[in-house]
Amino acid sequence: MTEKERNYIKEYHRIQKERNEKYMTYLKTVTTMAVGFLGIMLSLADTGKMSCIKHLFYSITVTSTTLGILASLIMIFGEIISLTMLRNNLHDKAKELLEGNNDLIFSSSDPKGYKIVHFFWIFFFVVSLVSATLYSWF
Repeated sequence: MTEKERNYIKEYHRIQKERNEKYMTYLKTVTTMAVGFLGIMLSLADTGKMSCIKHLFYSITVTSTTLGILASLIMIFGEIISLTMLRNNLHDKAKELLEGNNDLIFSSSDPKGYKIVHFFWIFFFVVSLVSATLYSWF
C-alpha cells in the first residue's frame, strides 16, 4: 500500500468520525428539544375544553412526539451497537492479517434496521409538527 493510499484511508476515517460525532450531537439536541416540547404540550393543554378536532390533533402531536423521542433513543443506542460491531469487525480483520491475509475491507458498521428507525424518527417529528400546526389553528 502506498503512502497516498494510506493518507486517503486516514482522511476517510477522520471525516467519518467527525460526521458521526456531529450527527450524534444533532440527534441529542433534537431529542432534548422534543422532550421539552412534549413537556410543554402536556402541561399547558386543557383537554376538557377542546373540540373533537382539536383533541385529535393534540393526541396526534403528543403521540408522534413521543414516538419520535423513542426513535431518537433507539438511534442513540444504535451508535453503541454500531461501535460494538465495528470493534468486532476490526478484531476479525486483525486475526486475518496475522494469518497472512492482507486484504483491507471497508464494511458498514450500521446495525440492520438503523435506516428504518431513522426514517421513523423523521416521520414522527414531521407528523408532530404538522399536527401541532393544525392544532393551533382550531
